[in-house]
Amino acid sequence: MKILIESDSLIQFIIAVHLRTTKFKDDDVDLVMYDSMPNAKRIYDHVKNSGLFRKCYLVGSVLAVGKLSKAGKIEKGFRWLEMLAFPEKGVSRVIKLDDPNYDVFVFCANGIFLDGLYNVCKKVNQSMKCFRYEGSLTSYIHDHENAKGTVRFYFEKIVKKLFSKEDVVEVVEKYYFFEPSLIQFKHNYNIEKIDKITTMDAKVKALLNEIFEYDPSLNYINEDFIAFEDGR
Repeated sequence: MKILIESDSLIQFIIAVHLRTTKFKDDDVDLVMYDSMPNAKRIYDHVKNSGLFRKCYLVGSVLAVGKLSKAGKIEKGFRWLEMLAFPEKGVSRVIKLDDPNYDVFVFCANGIFLDGLYNVCKKVNQSMKCFRYEGSLTSYIHDHENAKGTVRFYFEKIVKKLFSKEDVVEVVEKYYFFEPSLIQFKHNYNIEKIDKITTMDAKVKALLNEIFEYDPSLNYINEDFIAFEDGR
């Protein structure tokens, strides 16, 4: 299968690598990552050279920036509307996909760029499946990590209906969790358990160390447990 998986934080990237080397180890997997991640360009260059993914795309967009000037907020508003109604145009401003024909689209947290990217790929392959994976502790607490306000929710729903676009969070066919029994919200997802991150193969760990320029002999953390939250 040909798979596109996205990650917008460092911890999501690690989980995406875990999925790529376990669930999707026999597939052609491309990665989309965001330049809002710390040291994103440097990590992106290392990922491209690692051989972990077939292709890697780096997203740089005003839609992925948190703090903006007044002018930046106005531009973000226009780009948001464009991504809702004309995702092909919106996505092409940000990245140039070599071939948007994917069998599976895999994501973590929802967002307007992700919605647009999904619809671009779905237009090319109507049979494309959509999977999701946990990204932090909040994935267990509620369904939507980036919950939308009521006005925005219904506005986007109306625009998508008018332009025949889908909402990526409403088409998820499978949701990957490390500990499904800990999920706190009601859902109708097809949940699939994934092996703990501690089971990661030694060769994959070595590749991740190279990607993050991490030397275990110099930076070893002597703790029984390490908690990652927010992933930044």
